[in-house]
Amino acid sequence: MKHFTRFLIVAGLIVFFGGYVFCAHAAGTSRNKTTALNQLPQEVRKGSIKIPDAARDEHEENLIRLANIPFAEAVNIAHTAVPGRVVEAKLDEENSYLVWEVTIIEMQGHKVELKIDAGNGKLLAMQVDEKEDDKEDDD
Repeated sequence: MKHFTRFLIVAGLIVFFGGYVFCAHAAGTSRNKTTALNQLPQEVRKGSIKIPDAARDEHEENLIRLANIPFAEAVNIAHTAVPGRVVEAKLDEENSYLVWEVTIIEMQGHKVELKIDAGNGKLLAMQVDEKEDDKEDDD
């Protein structure tokens, strides 16, 4: 019986301190992720796939052949960076570079537009708009 009691105490301590360490790590990771996101520019400055002049007026269906990152992966990258509800995702051209533009309504209600490099999946830019319900109040 004593061994079982010791086992329960040790197991409880491991769970308690393990949970504390996990929470502390998660909070630190969240802060680091937020800091990195806040350092993103609002506009795309450079990307890995430069769109040739002849292809600039092509439809998204034709540009998709140039993208190395598929639609689902781009949405996953954006959703991992900014949890929330994905409301739009499309392949676009920004400053002559091919990017995935993913729009998310994040947990606090802000509309976040992320630009993801269509060649390597790197986050290139982020723009945060006012809350969606604040816009409806203005109408």
